[in-house]
Amino acid sequence: MDFSKFIGSYVLDWARLQPCDIVLSRESLSVDGMLQPKRMWDVAKSGFTRLGSKHYSHAMLYVGGSIIHAHPPMVFAVNPQRLSAAHDDDYMCLRFDSLTLEQKRKIEKFARSQVGALYSILEAAKTVKKKSEDAQDQSGVEFCSRLVAEAYSYAGIQLVPNCSYCAPGDFLSVKSLAQIGACTRSANAHDIAILKSTDFVLRSQERAYDWLKSVRVMSENDGFIVKTINSIFEYVLRFPNQDGEVFDALEESRYLETWKEDKDAHGYRYDPMAMLSIRQNQPDDFVNEVMCLFDCAGRYGDELKKLNQIKGKSKTINAVADLYQTMIKDVQSRLMLVIMQYIGKLGVAPLVELRTMCIHLIGGTYCQYYSLTAYEEAAKLKAEWKREVGLGQ
Repeated sequence: MDFSKFIGSYVLDWARLQPCDIVLSRESLSVDGMLQPKRMWDVAKSGFTRLGSKHYSHAMLYVGGSIIHAHPPMVFAVNPQRLSAAHDDDYMCLRFDSLTLEQKRKIEKFARSQVGALYSILEAAKTVKKKSEDAQDQSGVEFCSRLVAEAYSYAGIQLVPNCSYCAPGDFLSVKSLAQIGACTRSANAHDIAILKSTDFVLRSQERAYDWLKSVRVMSENDGFIVKTINSIFEYVLRFPNQDGEVFDALEESRYLETWKEDKDAHGYRYDPMAMLSIRQNQPDDFVNEVMCLFDCAGRYGDELKKLNQIKGKSKTINAVADLYQTMIKDVQSRLMLVIMQYIGKLGVAPLVELRTMCIHLIGGTYCQYYSLTAYEEAAKLKAEWKREVGLGQ
């Protein structure tokens, strides 16, 4: 795959966003590291998606620390700090103000469940003819506005007449969506440094795509459609004779190695003096590091819980479960250094509780002590921490 970077003069002001906000963008934006043939591809894509879109050709969802969007060749989860643009109005934020906590949970659950699903320009092109019809998609593929509309529909909210066929600009005329307006700010030196650095989230998903591509080829012979990584687990459970080949494809993709590469590239996260220096001299960066730990503990925790229920039945599943176990242990280790910065101060209690949550996740005793999902529990603790340290909601 050919990945290229573009660094614009503006970045998405993601700190202004709230979970489940819809972010529209113009074609002049660039997602750092995102698959380009940019220009030729965007001109072709925009010909379909900009019809009736008031020049917004892409739609994304902000879900608790990540941007989820459908962009060739699949649905990605993107670090919002890596979204840059050429102009200050290249991003538009839309917000459904009356979402309940349960609706937010469902929207995020659906969006995250689609990561890895294939993108289809052919399905996007059908929007021109089918958006006013009752035609429903059964293909299992995505494009940007379909993903957003389907996520809201999963939570019982019908934003557009046809969730399967809609354009990004259609969301602008939805009365229940408040237009928060342009959501960019000028890129500073720290933003530029992030944009220039290696994007390990993207690298992980690039490798996941390679793994999915290999498994999709072999699963076709068995009449099984692999859409996302979760469906890979379903495949090896249903066709255990293919487990060895699927595991070999997993190792060949190097998907399991990305977390270690990320860890090695960010040694400061494991250095108490470095963390103290960041907190004193780069407080915003320190806050981002802490919030990332809450988000990671929740996401990794729920994946680990799910995999532990089927662990032991497949070499492939065991390997991915071990990966999440290792990543939770890594979060636990990093939390200790952060807790050291808050000993005897406001903000320490939610951090200690988050570390306790990680311990129960690792030990397999989470469900004995918590009634919420790991993501929900981590989100609750994150909100408590933000209140205690004066960051608001």
